[in-house]
Amino acid sequence: MQSGDYRANNLLSRLFPYTQREARTPLEDYCTEGLAWCLMQSQNFAQEFLKLTDIESLCRYRGPVSVGTQESFKSSEDEDEEEDTQSSGGRFDLVIRPDHSSDFVLVVESKVFSGFHRSQLETYRAQLNRGPRFENVPIARRFLVALTD
Repeated sequence: MQSGDYRANNLLSRLFPYTQREARTPLEDYCTEGLAWCLMQSQNFAQEFLKLTDIESLCRYRGPVSVGTQESFKSSEDEDEEEDTQSSGGRFDLVIRPDHSSDFVLVVESKVFSGFHRSQLETYRAQLNRGPRFENVPIARRFLVALTD
């Protein structure tokens, strides 16, 4: 869900799409959506969260952020044309950007009581570096972090 979505500021609306399915619990999605909501509600919280990355430029950032969850590897134009969201080829759990610039992008992969899939972080890094979604952000300003228990 993008920051601009009319439901983005309502935590319950953010959680509604995630239901329990066989062999999958929505806990990780709930935690990611809860974090996204907190980042959107408090600029101070977002600044403190960025400091946790220990990435110098993110630690100094003081502006508002735009937060998206479950963002397809494809660009937003390609995603609009994609009718079946399940075949989009992969998604980033959480994406944080400056609100009105392309100064950086921070992709957060969340793991709650689960491990990484084989080559998952390598795939994310490749999509972050070469995929179409972030082509307007300098490669040196595209960051990937893992949030784990």
